[in-house]
Amino acid sequence: MFLDAFPNAHPLYTYENLLAMAAKYPEFASTGDVTADRREVATFLGHVALESGDLRFVEELKVSTMCQESPEYPCAPGKQYHGRGAIQLSWNYNYKDFGKVANIELVQFPELVATDPDLLWWSALWYSNDDRWNGNIHKVVGKPGGFAYVTFMINGGLECGLNPSNKKSEATRIANYVKFCSMLGVDPGDNLSQRMWRSTKSRRSYVSPQLTLLRDTKMGYIMAKYGPPAVKLFVSAMCVALVTVDVTTNNWEIIDVIGNGNTLLTPLLNVDSSDDLASEYSFPVGRGVESTSTVGIFMLNYTMRKMNLRDNSMYVLTGDDFLIDGPLNDICSTLKKTYQLPTNQTNVGSTVKLATIKDSIQYIRGTAITNLLYGLGTPPPATTQHDELISMGFMPARTDLDLRVTTGVVVPPVGTTSYTNVTMYRFYPRAFCSGCEPVSELGLSVCQLTSTYNATTKTLVVSSSVANYGEYYSMGFMLERTGTTAGSLYVRGFCVLFVMAAFATSQKTVRWTDGATLTSWYKKLTHMVAPTLLRHPCHTLDFSYFCFNSDLFVLGYVVAVLLDEKSCNIYSRAMFSWNKNATASATSAWVFVRILAMNFRWMWLNCLLIKFLKWFVNFATATRYSGRNHLVAYLNFSTPTFVYIAGLFFVARNNLLDYGLLDSVNLESSTQSLEGISVNIFNSVLFRGYPSLVLLMLINVFVILTVGWVVNRQWWHKVAKNSLGRQQMYNSTSIIADVGYTFIDMGEYQGQVVLIPVRSLCTVQWFLTSQTIRFGLPEHPSVIRAMTSKGVSQLNTSNVTVGKRYSSSPSAKRDLAPTFSRRETNGTVHVDVEATEAENEVELLMVAQDLDGYIHLYNALKAEVQAPSMEGKVINDSKYQLA
Repeated sequence: MFLDAFPNAHPLYTYENLLAMAAKYPEFASTGDVTADRREVATFLGHVALESGDLRFVEELKVSTMCQESPEYPCAPGKQYHGRGAIQLSWNYNYKDFGKVANIELVQFPELVATDPDLLWWSALWYSNDDRWNGNIHKVVGKPGGFAYVTFMINGGLECGLNPSNKKSEATRIANYVKFCSMLGVDPGDNLSQRMWRSTKSRRSYVSPQLTLLRDTKMGYIMAKYGPPAVKLFVSAMCVALVTVDVTTNNWEIIDVIGNGNTLLTPLLNVDSSDDLASEYSFPVGRGVESTSTVGIFMLNYTMRKMNLRDNSMYVLTGDDFLIDGPLNDICSTLKKTYQLPTNQTNVGSTVKLATIKDSIQYIRGTAITNLLYGLGTPPPATTQHDELISMGFMPARTDLDLRVTTGVVVPPVGTTSYTNVTMYRFYPRAFCSGCEPVSELGLSVCQLTSTYNATTKTLVVSSSVANYGEYYSMGFMLERTGTTAGSLYVRGFCVLFVMAAFATSQKTVRWTDGATLTSWYKKLTHMVAPTLLRHPCHTLDFSYFCFNSDLFVLGYVVAVLLDEKSCNIYSRAMFSWNKNATASATSAWVFVRILAMNFRWMWLNCLLIKFLKWFVNFATATRYSGRNHLVAYLNFSTPTFVYIAGLFFVARNNLLDYGLLDSVNLESSTQSLEGISVNIFNSVLFRGYPSLVLLMLINVFVILTVGWVVNRQWWHKVAKNSLGRQQMYNSTSIIADVGYTFIDMGEYQGQVVLIPVRSLCTVQWFLTSQTIRFGLPEHPSVIRAMTSKGVSQLNTSNVTVGKRYSSSPSAKRDLAPTFSRRETNGTVHVDVEATEAENEVELLMVAQDLDGYIHLYNALKAEVQAPSMEGKVINDSKYQLA
């Protein structure tokens, strides 16, 4: 029967060796009833017949390295791990695992599998009976639909799925199995095809090859199947959420229109100037209007004038409510003073309103970098004056006026102590250069006063002032409304609308466009947001990719960020200063999200910086060909995830800016007259933190770029050897390289071939053409020669063998078998395996730019592929092989 089944078998395949090796696995074909055992034998022989060409071949005809090297699974120099033996054992890791069982160093001597009669059969039986990463064939073959599942386990990447590329191989396997079942006198059963197996509810659902590592556990299956798409969706959703929060809840116009901040202005709504203030409120001696400096009076009058004018020159904004639960956020103590009451109007039982002013200049020494490297200096005494502070290295950095006013306080009887809750309002204007228009922090808190009255001196002594713990401090702000802040909102709004429209476009297949047809600015603009669509879905580009990689959006958003940076800096740091001392709660978490959304804006500065450097390096160097400028290649992120990792630095942006202000002291007007002391804006609190921030930002982004290259070095090496990868890495201002590459091994070809859906390729061409600047570098002649040589030889070979490659040839399955595309992120290995489509396997193409930067597609005969020829492939969701 053996000779009848395999009349042309290679001499090394003998029935005696088969029986001897089968004895090593006593459970093989002996754990079920007669029908199940015979079906297992038929399954084994059916797959062996397909893999080995009816036992005519002991190894593949077209050999390749097939090495996926790792510390656990090394490769020996000069050795190849192509298919050998009855089951065509392939890849270095399978050789090592089988070598452990056979007690032979097969990594060093893989050729033994094709020359030793025992190993020929042993390798196949080991493959069928061993517990391997994708399961145990022996344990599933007897189950319903077992033959189909074994097909998947052996070669699911090419023969299984909704639209497998190698349908003929599966049909041949089934025919072989049915033949051997007939020879063994057993019914083959049903559900032999993987497509039938999928449709049967009682069968295990189809699991794509990249998920089988974890398929044996329910949680592992869920994580493997839904994890990567979920992470991708989460990253995009986070981008959308933060941009939405920033555009809405951090929108000065919206907050101002809502108007809740106006309640913080009520005490001074009818006070026109500082003179009126003195008549409305009682001040402590030395803490009144008369002791305030000229600049302080200006800031006070400016603030009150803006309150009363109610014009469009200021935003009145709410911040949030912060729980007061300790001394760190209790600001009531400043009311603990002795207040001079009006001598002719005050009697016991009358009501007075209290106020106090602190007029000062803040001095700063050092920066975040110097504080980090050298630590903080020795604090100066509280009475240190200007000249001494300058000699100690301090510089004037901000002028402050802190005004507190209260609601009415009843004057207590003489000799009694009064305990009163009063509402205290805070008006805290500050300016970042002398004479500049101030911005003002607003606040409201309830304070518990302990006071006594001295009738002789007509003074009210507040001996204690503390906040009511458990109450909330309401914070707001008055910001300038200028052309820059308004312009920022308009630009941001435009950018958001643009990216939504363009991203929606990218989710359909864009028709391949000849750049030469974009002859006017109007056509180019139309092509950018409304190109010709083929109305077939394409999800190659996610939202994060689009937001961080579109030149227009990145540039526009950075312009909006810079226009609003002053207001954003002041507002976010005021929010941060209160929130950092607040107890964790839903409110503090929401404030953190709002601050994060404001800091998140700076991620686009990272992107613009990398884009600019990429363009500048290409412009400044004399590179003639794509793929030759390694510095340009370095300036790329692999995925949007690394952009987010680089952006984690900005979570601590306010911490860093505050760290640069730790070595500070306030010089009050009660210590020295502040007249004649000026604040330079470049030394101010507003500006002095930026050099350290930008320097650390640069260090951070280049560290992340380096880490990305080190972690993904093998992946980058593959992408750089592919023409489409080079268009992104070397030949455009695109800074995110991954568009879902699937790498395939092409024998002796020195470049890297990728498999890409035609829909994806068309959309990527549109993105690069309309959303980035292309450098117009041609492909190197040696690269073109290698591609055309390989492509032509492949076409010639395919014309002879294409009719047979999926029937009996042992090399048919693996000649173009995909390799694993590996990228490790946070310890996770992403494995992408996808089969080629049979009708496209024989054609090798290349993407290239002309001198004008327009992207073209060429075949191995150097003929340009035109858009009409692609449209049928778009409809069929075909794939191209790109060299």
